[in-house]
Amino acid sequence: MKSTGRHGFQELKAKDLSADTLVWIHFGKQFDEGYGAIQIVILDNPGKYFFEPVRLDIPRLMRKLGDTSDLRQIEVVDLEDFLSSAEQ
Repeated sequence: MKSTGRHGFQELKAKDLSADTLVWIHFGKQFDEGYGAIQIVILDNPGKYFFEPVRLDIPRLMRKLGDTSDLRQIEVVDLEDFLSSAEQ
């Protein structure tokens, strides 16, 4: 699992690339300002797309991967509503 704040850059290391699934949570402005969308990116088989450690952000990740069923993205606009709906 990876997470990032406002700037959104992360380094995918060898252990990340060898994982079955990579989950990246980009909190954006939530950390600093308490509001804003949260992006959740789920990538199956990251080692299939990256062969060595790399530093990137989510837009670069999306451009590199293109259209693949190994990639899913969820955007949470209101964290409180999202968490309360998960409880039901």
